[in-house]
Amino acid sequence: MSYQEQRYDHPSHSSKSGDYPHQNISEDVSSTFVKPHHEGSSQTFTPYVFSPETAIPPPPPYMYPQYSFQSKRKRGYIIAIVLLTLMVIGLGSLEIVQLTGNMLRTNSPYGFQGSNQSATTSAQHATAHFKATPVRTFTPGTIKENITLGCGVCDDPVLTTINTITIDTTNLRLVWSVKLFNHSGARQIDYFHDFSLQDVSGNTYVGTGDLNTPFSLSAGQIELETEIFSFLPRPGVSYTLIARLGGSGITFDPVQFTF
Repeated sequence: MSYQEQRYDHPSHSSKSGDYPHQNISEDVSSTFVKPHHEGSSQTFTPYVFSPETAIPPPPPYMYPQYSFQSKRKRGYIIAIVLLTLMVIGLGSLEIVQLTGNMLRTNSPYGFQGSNQSATTSAQHATAHFKATPVRTFTPGTIKENITLGCGVCDDPVLTTINTITIDTTNLRLVWSVKLFNHSGARQIDYFHDFSLQDVSGNTYVGTGDLNTPFSLSAGQIELETEIFSFLPRPGVSYTLIARLGGSGITFDPVQFTF
């Protein structure tokens, strides 16, 4: 009988130490190092036996779920598709609103053509006006005014009236025709201490001519005087006439002239 047959016939001898040193672990030797679960024992079954001869197996995959790189990339694709869809819908809605507004403006019975055309037209007019202003020139001729100078509540015995203003572009000057009328019952002697034009910037242009010398008018007498301003005014700019008598001290109300 062989040794193996004697071992199975006498199992009690297998637990003895000293005969064969390796017999102490013979009952645990198997291909997977797994001990069977004993009936009636409270020990739970585990498929893994930790022993010096075996390596610790890795945990099962279901205990630590991991997200794969493909799932993350798929989620990124979905987000990008959603954003693109929203952009397309928004642009489409804006285009529809613009087309509807253009149709309403075109079909309006009041001839409304839209703010863009109005803004363009205004810009064109402004540009044209800007270009035309530097080349604007005066047309020579005579302007009829017939303006009588007043002095409020003062008693002016001699009425001063601006009859005409002649624009002399050849000699670059303004020629004023002024009428003096003594409507009092006595002789009047006086002179103009100031007869000038003032622009909006404060520049003063003094007239020269007949009004710079004293005048003597009998009762009811009318006399025509000429006063010259040696400059051409700027078109569209207002000039204020300042007039004051030197003898009586009468200061006339300012009068504006725009050429």
